[in-house]
Amino acid sequence: MQTAVVDDAIPPKTGENVVLLPPPDVPDGVKPPNPNQAPIDPATLTGIGEDGDVIGPPMGEDVVVTGNNNPQPAALPVDMVMTPDLVEEQPSLDRGGLSRLLERNYPQRMRDAGMTGRVLLEVIVDEDGRVRPNSARVVETSHPQFGEAAVRASERFRFRPARIGGVAVPVRVTIPILWSVAD
Repeated sequence: MQTAVVDDAIPPKTGENVVLLPPPDVPDGVKPPNPNQAPIDPATLTGIGEDGDVIGPPMGEDVVVTGNNNPQPAALPVDMVMTPDLVEEQPSLDRGGLSRLLERNYPQRMRDAGMTGRVLLEVIVDEDGRVRPNSARVVETSHPQFGEAAVRASERFRFRPARIGGVAVPVRVTIPILWSVAD
């Protein structure tokens, strides 16, 4: 039998014995773990990522350690928006005055014709519980006039904001709106 020394560029042939050589630079030991680093919470791992992704917030002056010793970003980057599956507390719409607001924005031509409609609206709810300006987008609508009215009305919606670790965060949500003529 032939013997071959492993060369990463040339794979061994079938039937050859392979001699494994130690790496040229052997480390002196394993670097000890950082005692100030918070442990990884398995609940936050999705298993989906890309090369270069970092798990958790970077440690540094932009991080606040909460009471349960989990680092939380002191402030999210301006353009960072969460999705509902990433937040611990979902935003909730303040329904006080909502029906009156929708009634005021009901498209007049649709009201006169007695038409009802539906809109699926996507908005970004900011840390203050307000719809971020120019973030409303019609995902689906039964008539364009209902979609336009939903976008106008959404600018006045108020929410209890979404939260992660007790900190309010912006989140993208989808809201169904049903338009019906009051009897």
